[in-house]
Amino acid sequence: ALTRAGYQVTALGRPPAPAAEAGVRHVTGDITDTALMTNLVQEQDALVHLAAHPTALDWADIYGPNIVGAATVIEAAAAAGISRLIVASSIHIAGHTSANARFDTALPIRPDSPYGVSKAFAEAALRYAHERYGCAAFALRIGTCRARPLTTRERTTWLAPADFIRLIEACLNHAGGGYHMLWGFSNNRALDIDRAAWNAIGYVPQGGADTFLDSLECTDAGTPGEGLIGGGFVRDGA
Repeated sequence: ALTRAGYQVTALGRPPAPAAEAGVRHVTGDITDTALMTNLVQEQDALVHLAAHPTALDWADIYGPNIVGAATVIEAAAAAGISRLIVASSIHIAGHTSANARFDTALPIRPDSPYGVSKAFAEAALRYAHERYGCAAFALRIGTCRARPLTTRERTTWLAPADFIRLIEACLNHAGGGYHMLWGFSNNRALDIDRAAWNAIGYVPQGGADTFLDSLECTDAGTPGEGLIGGGFVRDGA
């Protein structure tokens, strides 16, 4: 999507590298490798940091990729003078929040898991980089991003992949600096959100979960996560 929009992309991932594609330089490696990251971010204009262990519910799983990795990537990019840093946070930073809540910049951090805590760390590291280096910074509290919503919880949390791309491009195209915390949702009717932060960067979601209402299932019924945006990440004793 970014290459179609005219960007030259350097993509870092774990080996093996995917097939070659126009406009993309593929690099394999680990985000905890300081030397690799320091070299990779040179002469780049923007960073989009999406790498992490995405379902880590135990502390041992998050420390390397989600804590050390986030700190390594953010520090390397900011120290290299990259002008804008876009970092994937998550709704699981506030997973104990009701799906009926008002989503705005004042909503408290209420992590539902070690994964959620790791995203709070990433946001703090990003804020530090913004304050120290002056880069524009965008923390994206990404919802449930997949081709279509599957559960009743996703009436609120769904983020259409096309809207995720729109959100990334809005951050890349935003002319101003500053620090921005942005909830990553589509235009879901069940969602109560303050759109001021979206409007400030020009993000206008087009998708909506309402198209799929007849096929949604309440998979969290009777569990600690029922009615909460964290869903299955909210566990007994959490």
